[in-house]
Amino acid sequence: MLALILFVHDYQRDFICTYEGCGKKFTRKEHLTRHHISHTRDFQHRCAFPGCGRLFLSSYHLKRHIATHDYSCKICPSLTFESREMLLNHRRIIHDVKTYRCKYRKLSVLQLKLISITLFPPEVASCGKICQSSYELDRHRRTHGDLNDCHEYAT
Repeated sequence: MLALILFVHDYQRDFICTYEGCGKKFTRKEHLTRHHISHTRDFQHRCAFPGCGRLFLSSYHLKRHIATHDYSCKICPSLTFESREMLLNHRRIIHDVKTYRCKYRKLSVLQLKLISITLFPPEVASCGKICQSSYELDRHRRTHGDLNDCHEYAT
């Protein structure tokens, strides 16, 4: 094990980043080339998915991103949907797969007062994000910040 550690840490690093203030060293030229992209911010790889167009530094990151656009049904693979929500609705309706919808609404102080004096809560847009599991929904709810400021209504 010691020999491996010495080999890794003593291995000659001939390729040095010349970017001002960096000076990182690499054992292989391709590693230095890949590192240079982080300084130049040369976004050459664009997502061609309709309505997306995000840019990436490397083809690896683009390929990983493209997988997020795969909204095809695993049960009936010939069906592809335009959005994640449409796929989840299809799975819920056609395949009876349970989904979980975020019902949190951010309410103002005035809206909270209205709730306390009336039986009908005011119309406030809910988050509406659809999750595939209760765990995913719980994780999502944390993005709303202070959950004491959010109120849930059954819809």
